[in-house]
Amino acid sequence: MLRSFIVALCLLPSLLPVAAASAQQAFDPAPYLGKGDAYNCADFASQADAQAVLRADPTDPNRLDADRDGVACERNPAPYDRASVVRS
Repeated sequence: MLRSFIVALCLLPSLLPVAAASAQQAFDPAPYLGKGDAYNCADFASQADAQAVLRADPTDPNRLDADRDGVACERNPAPYDRASVVRS
Protein backbone atom coordinates (compact mmCIF):
# COMPACT_ATOMS: atom_id res chain seq x y z
CA MET A 1 0.00 0.00 0.00
CA LEU A 2 2.80 2.43 0.84
CA ARG A 3 4.46 1.61 -2.46
CA SER A 4 1.26 2.48 -4.39
CA PHE A 5 1.05 5.77 -2.53
CA ILE A 6 4.67 6.63 -3.39
CA VAL A 7 4.12 5.73 -7.05
CA ALA A 8 1.01 7.96 -7.12
CA LEU A 9 2.98 10.85 -5.61
CA CYS A 10 5.68 10.41 -8.23
CA LEU A 11 3.14 10.50 -11.07
CA LEU A 12 1.20 13.50 -9.76
CA PRO A 13 3.57 16.21 -11.09
CA SER A 14 3.36 14.75 -14.60
CA LEU A 15 -0.45 15.01 -14.52
CA LEU A 16 -0.65 18.63 -13.32
CA PRO A 17 0.37 20.28 -16.62
CA VAL A 18 -2.38 18.35 -18.45
CA ALA A 19 -5.02 19.47 -15.96
CA ALA A 20 -3.80 23.08 -16.10
CA ALA A 21 -3.80 23.09 -19.90
CA SER A 22 -7.36 21.77 -20.17
CA ALA A 23 -8.57 24.33 -17.62
CA GLN A 24 -7.11 27.12 -19.76
CA GLN A 25 -9.00 26.04 -22.89
CA ALA A 26 -12.22 27.86 -22.16
CA PHE A 27 -14.94 27.97 -24.79
CA ASP A 28 -15.20 31.31 -26.63
CA PRO A 29 -18.76 32.04 -27.82
CA ALA A 30 -17.69 35.07 -29.92
CA PRO A 31 -17.44 33.22 -33.28
CA TYR A 32 -21.07 32.10 -32.89
CA LEU A 33 -22.50 35.59 -32.32
CA GLY A 34 -24.06 37.96 -34.84
CA LYS A 35 -24.67 35.39 -37.55
CA GLY A 36 -28.44 35.01 -37.23
CA ASP A 37 -29.88 31.50 -37.15
CA ALA A 38 -26.69 29.75 -38.31
CA TYR A 39 -26.14 27.13 -35.61
CA ASN A 40 -28.04 24.39 -33.84
CA CYS A 41 -27.34 22.13 -30.85
CA ALA A 42 -25.39 19.62 -32.95
CA ASP A 43 -22.81 22.34 -33.67
CA PHE A 44 -21.70 22.39 -30.01
CA ALA A 45 -19.52 19.77 -28.34
CA SER A 46 -21.31 20.17 -25.02
CA GLN A 47 -24.34 21.67 -23.36
CA ALA A 48 -22.05 24.15 -21.57
CA ASP A 49 -20.71 25.46 -24.90
CA ALA A 50 -24.22 26.04 -26.21
CA GLN A 51 -25.17 27.68 -22.90
CA ALA A 52 -22.21 30.06 -23.25
CA VAL A 53 -23.61 31.20 -26.61
CA LEU A 54 -27.08 31.67 -25.13
CA ARG A 55 -25.58 33.57 -22.19
CA ALA A 56 -23.65 35.82 -24.59
CA ASP A 57 -26.79 36.55 -26.65
CA PRO A 58 -30.01 35.93 -24.68
CA THR A 59 -32.12 36.87 -27.71
CA ASP A 60 -31.25 33.34 -28.91
CA PRO A 61 -31.25 33.85 -32.71
CA ASN A 62 -30.07 30.24 -33.10
CA ARG A 63 -33.05 28.92 -31.13
CA LEU A 64 -30.81 26.86 -28.83
CA ASP A 65 -33.40 27.18 -26.05
CA ALA A 66 -36.52 25.87 -27.77
CA ASP A 67 -38.59 25.62 -24.59
CA ARG A 68 -37.50 29.12 -23.47
CA ASP A 69 -36.52 27.99 -19.96
CA GLY A 70 -33.12 29.70 -20.14
CA VAL A 71 -31.14 26.48 -20.66
CA ALA A 72 -29.70 25.72 -24.10
CA CYS A 73 -29.37 22.32 -25.75
CA GLU A 74 -30.40 20.29 -22.72
CA ARG A 75 -29.73 16.98 -24.50
CA ASN A 76 -26.12 17.80 -25.43
CA PRO A 77 -23.38 15.91 -23.56
CA ALA A 78 -21.36 17.11 -20.56
CA PRO A 79 -19.94 19.34 -19.35
CA TYR A 80 -23.13 21.07 -18.27
CA ASP A 81 -24.04 24.64 -17.36
CA ARG A 82 -27.68 24.57 -16.40
CA ALA A 83 -27.77 27.96 -14.69
CA SER A 84 -30.77 29.56 -16.36
CA VAL A 85 -30.31 32.66 -18.53
CA VAL A 86 -32.93 35.41 -18.40
CA ARG A 87 -34.17 35.57 -21.98
CA SER A 88 -34.66 38.91 -23.72
